[in-house]
Amino acid sequence: MSAHHTFIGDVLAGKACLNEIDHYVDQWHDAPSGHYPATVPLHVFLGMNYGEYTRWVQHGWALPAIVESYRALTPLAVQSAPVEQP
Repeated sequence: MSAHHTFIGDVLAGKACLNEIDHYVDQWHDAPSGHYPATVPLHVFLGMNYGEYTRWVQHGWALPAIVESYRALTPLAVQSAPVEQP
């Protein structure tokens, strides 16, 4: 288990809001080379698998469904309701 926090983990713990994801992305980009979080891929720092990350990049409105899939402990790909744009 990693001692590092992720965006999704922080949202689930009530330490971050969905609209703060850009701050996490900026933190990753601004990290010195060879230091965390620059030592891990951005999707890992955000707490997503690559498929979830790709979905978020392509469809930013999918972020609430991605986070909810972690809250419900249900992989996004098998949720009964499709992800719809609000």
